Amino acid sequence: MSRITLTWELGDNYGHVAKLALLAKALAARGHQVVALLRKITLLDSTPAFTVMQAPLWPQESKGSADPPLSYPEILLRFGYHDAGSLQRLSDGWCNLFDLWQPDLVVADHAPTSLLAARILGIPAAVVGEGFTIPPKLIPLPNMRPWLNVPLDRLIHSDARVTQVINTVLKEHDISPVQGVSGLFDAVARFICTFEELDHYPLRQDEPYWGPQYHTDVGIEPTWPETGNGRVFVYLRPQQRDFMRVMELLDAMDFSVIASIPNLTDHIRSMFSSPNIMMSDQRYRLSKLSGCDFAITYGGHGMTSALLMSGIPQLIFPTHLEQYLLASRIEQLEAGIAVSPEAPTSAYGQLLRKIRDDKSYEKKAQAFAADHRGFNCEQQIADIVLQLEQLIQ
Repeated sequence: MSRITLTWELGDNYGHVAKLALLAKALAARGHQVVALLRKITLLDSTPAFTVMQAPLWPQESKGSADPPLSYPEILLRFGYHDAGSLQRLSDGWCNLFDLWQPDLVVADHAPTSLLAARILGIPAAVVGEGFTIPPKLIPLPNMRPWLNVPLDRLIHSDARVTQVINTVLKEHDISPVQGVSGLFDAVARFICTFEELDHYPLRQDEPYWGPQYHTDVGIEPTWPETGNGRVFVYLRPQQRDFMRVMELLDAMDFSVIASIPNLTDHIRSMFSSPNIMMSDQRYRLSKLSGCDFAITYGGHGMTSALLMSGIPQLIFPTHLEQYLLASRIEQLEAGIAVSPEAPTSAYGQLLRKIRDDKSYEKKAQAFAADHRGFNCEQQIADIVLQLEQLIQ
């Protein structure tokens, strides 16, 4: 029996917890002792069959950082990587927890400081996640906003600055330096859990893709409203830009709507109490969305991938860079429409009519699903678990 620690440090949404929970359950079923150090333990649906602890976190984004961040190093500058003293204290928090738990293996999902701590303590480590959380093996790391003309000097400077901070901490522990920020991810197994077409870093080379991680049979059974013309599945958050406007248009245009709304309030529910709208704060079984014409999402990787694998086109309202990059990739596939969070308010009615009436989006989504028909999430998890066990041996 091995002791395995799963870690999550950066990012906000449920997808990180959902992916690590899948992996934790599979590892526990194989007899391993599993502890998950999570950024937000409140996102767990229920009491899990593995140990959960709060991860060490940088308390707030550092002032004076580049806004918006244009590369992975510039993201790290906001979360404790701006000077060696701060990073030392943060990495000490991770090291202390690892000393307490004594893991044989660390598996990180968007948790770079846990990788630094594992390197300091000599613990084998692996990274698992979609493309955004596993930077490519490049120095400097590339511009993440390809629509902006970013000077190469800026990318070089940001990468070098963060690399120097990391290496100052490593030197205190007599650990060999890394060559570039991407070097923090070098001495680990890498499980890039997406498809190549959906990778946030299209410049990546010579690395295998493991396919996305998502649930399709978790949640309540969907029942479409009997009224309405055209079926639309909605997965948005109330705080997103123009959420109310989009829902009002769906009601006015007489769509048959199933809406899964996290943090749904009674006030919002009452506003859209309509025969053609079924609104809930529960998750729905995505495998049962038969007859869905299109979906409206915010671009979370798991949800977006699951819908795409069901051949469902999407209108995507991303709120973060990671989500927008994924939405842009789907738009490039012509399997959906991305609404830029930095653009002026769009004519949403036109977009709704376009994705409803133009069947080419559906055909492209179905073609994508057909191209990846052999992919199986359960088998993917099983294969990753076997690879992780080999790292321990």
